[in-house]
Amino acid sequence: MDRKILAAIIVLAIIAAIEGVYIALTINGLTGKFPGSINVIYDEYSEQLNANIKLIDDLNELKMENTALTNDYDELQQTYKDIIEKKNETEDLLSVIINDFSSLESDYNKALEALTELDNNYDNLWENYLVSQTAYDSLGADMTRLIMEYQEYQDKYQGIMKEINARAGLGNLKRRMITPDDNIVMNVTLQITSTTSDGKTAVQRRIDMRGLYDWVVSHISYSYDSPHPIFSEDIKISPQWISENYRYPNETLVEGHGDDEDHAVLLVSMLKAYDDNNDNYYVLLANSNASKRSAALITNDRSITILDSESGYYSGKEIGSLLEYPAEYAIQNWFNDWGEANMRVTSVFNMDVCVEFDSTQEFYDWVNGL
Repeated sequence: MDRKILAAIIVLAIIAAIEGVYIALTINGLTGKFPGSINVIYDEYSEQLNANIKLIDDLNELKMENTALTNDYDELQQTYKDIIEKKNETEDLLSVIINDFSSLESDYNKALEALTELDNNYDNLWENYLVSQTAYDSLGADMTRLIMEYQEYQDKYQGIMKEINARAGLGNLKRRMITPDDNIVMNVTLQITSTTSDGKTAVQRRIDMRGLYDWVVSHISYSYDSPHPIFSEDIKISPQWISENYRYPNETLVEGHGDDEDHAVLLVSMLKAYDDNNDNYYVLLANSNASKRSAALITNDRSITILDSESGYYSGKEIGSLLEYPAEYAIQNWFNDWGEANMRVTSVFNMDVCVEFDSTQEFYDWVNGL
């Protein structure tokens, strides 16, 4: 306990004792017996009492100050504890951050080493790339040259393939076998007819057409075809071989022989050379169960004329004159002359068109639609 407070308590106790004695003397009427000293003592007591009251007030004020100071001290103590706790937390966090920084610094150094190695590798790779690019550019030039050479070779192959397959009579390619503008074809035609059809009457044209037919019959003998290849557009596929093939009209004229399709192609080319203004000359193709036939075909409205120079048949042969008949009648007469089972028209073609038929009736429909 504070010494000042203890002293104040002792003084108060003494004063209280003196006041008790004074009160007792007063009650017993004894204060008169001690007139001087008692009053003096009492006065002193009163002074001391006032002093004590002031002392008590000071004591209470000190107690309040002490309480306030104690509270402030407690608050400061708690604040200090809080600061210490935050300090400890901050130190822990700082320790973690320092450890993390050390780890990051180590990782950074490793990454820096790896980056340096990558830079070195990049430089090496770039040098290799430049060397490779130079080689690639050189190879690219070689590739371009090879592609051009390959395309040139491919174009030549396509031309050869089409020529060979045209001779095999494949699809539209066989149209190129009709060659009325060939010099040999034109010269032979004019030797037979003297002039073209220009300015001639229908009767004169019929006579000239019959003359062309008769010339082919008498000057072109029959010969069998040799095996002939068919080429695929894919050069890696081996060719197939067939027993039939077409000759160009000039080849047939020079060699003087050919089979039925060669006769038909030659005769149609000569008819077209003679009468260039007429597009109604065709090669007519038909099949039976045992063989194939080709002939020249002339269409006029819904009537047709067939000239089969290889077999010596023509429309009107039965009366010795070249005639036009309705398609159904003309085809049936040709089939009768042929004399095989299950005969049917399969195709017609000239320089401009090639039409395939699934049946003879389709051919009739085609003629009637011209």
